[in-house]
Amino acid sequence: MYEIDTKLKELSEKGQPISVALVGAGQMGKDIVAQISGMQGMEIAVVVDVKSQICLEAFKMAGIQDVAVTDNILEAEHAVVEGKKIASTD
Repeated sequence: MYEIDTKLKELSEKGQPISVALVGAGQMGKDIVAQISGMQGMEIAVVVDVKSQICLEAFKMAGIQDVAVTDNILEAEHAVVEGKKIASTD
């Protein structure tokens, strides 16, 4: 196991994963969302693209269902507290 894997596992075990926001959910972005969703110690919290449907497709490909679609920061913060992921165009 690499040192980074050990550190990510420790974060996962502490319940403190690295929260990632991704801008751009084209082909490569969708692959990044899928890859990170399968990792310990990291999670995709927000995906931003010009169309919210593209963000939703990225989450769906990664097997993530509980997604809030919003461009409002307060709504997004509330959704994150509820454990939801965010799809946004802003």
